[in-house]
Amino acid sequence: MTIESKRPTQMPAWAVLERQLIRAIDEAAPVFLEKYTRPGGELIWQEEYPGDGVWADDLYEAFFNWPLYHALGGSDYTGKMAVQEWNAVTRQLTHDYGRASKEFINDDDWFHNSENYIYFYHLGMADPTSAEMMRRARRFAGFYMNEDPETPNYDAENRIVRSPFTGSKGPLFNARFADVHYNLEYGHATLGPGFELPENWHEDPKMREKVHARFDEVVMNADIPVNLGVVGMVTSAYLYTGEEKYRKWVVEYVEAWLERIKKNGGIIPDNIGPNGLIGENREGQWWGGFYGWTGRFSLHMMGSAMMLAAECAQLITGESRYLDLIRSQIDVVMEQGREEDGKLLVPFKHTDDGWAEFNEMIPQDPVHLWAASMAGEDW
Repeated sequence: MTIESKRPTQMPAWAVLERQLIRAIDEAAPVFLEKYTRPGGELIWQEEYPGDGVWADDLYEAFFNWPLYHALGGSDYTGKMAVQEWNAVTRQLTHDYGRASKEFINDDDWFHNSENYIYFYHLGMADPTSAEMMRRARRFAGFYMNEDPETPNYDAENRIVRSPFTGSKGPLFNARFADVHYNLEYGHATLGPGFELPENWHEDPKMREKVHARFDEVVMNADIPVNLGVVGMVTSAYLYTGEEKYRKWVVEYVEAWLERIKKNGGIIPDNIGPNGLIGENREGQWWGGFYGWTGRFSLHMMGSAMMLAAECAQLITGESRYLDLIRSQIDVVMEQGREEDGKLLVPFKHTDDGWAEFNEMIPQDPVHLWAASMAGEDW
């Protein structure tokens, strides 16, 4: 059906203002580049490697929305510079800071990887015909499909991503001490049952060594819900190529997590051991893993990864049942919720003492779920 109208109308104010905003951004882009980048496009930052504190997402985030802006109507200049700056930041991370190889992050967690690779996904949306980006998408997805013998990130038999920290150098099983210290101090993981973390543990060399070994044993040798962020990268390769192997991988990995939820009484476990078992390194305890139920931003971090994976699986299969990945966990916390002053408060954590830290639900996941399903049950 075609609808036509020959009646002239006045442009709405919002459209005029939107075009004015786009013009202003177009004018600001070269000014930003002149002030904050070197002639080759690298960001003006620390010249020497500052240690383990370099998170690649912080550098990519300087430009991550440029290709999206170009796709929405920004100038061809911003589209061209979006590609140039992705290349420049990748070179900077590789040669200046040693945090990338083969144009991909060496070994980081998939909360931060997901943040920085939004940039890469936006480049595909802005220009899905780029042969260079297509080759990269194939290579990057291949790091999680055992296509590169130097990057055995995925155990196909047990359907697990083998560590919370993975990338172009494979799974990281021995954490950098800076990551051990930071993640324990800020409550992003626990060391499992029977291990109490002493106060000022990092000041005693022997205790520091003991804690580090325990961290490697129970935290680093596990799959976690945040690794569902990998699904976005493999989906990107599918969208570029349409190749069935990428669709199969997404289905396989998402199905594995759906099965784990079912086995765990409807709750997603936050740590899966090297043999694919829930709580394998924690005496069967399903909470306490990296960025998991006991974590500082537990529900937000896991929810974002589950929502991403659910939407990707729905997109490439056409099956809405994959939305149960996130729907099931929204249901879990709502069932455990309580009303205070007319507001529904849901638990953001599960610790040794049970459900904890009751707050208003972050709207992001329910909104995404309803937008993907349009189902009455999700409204």
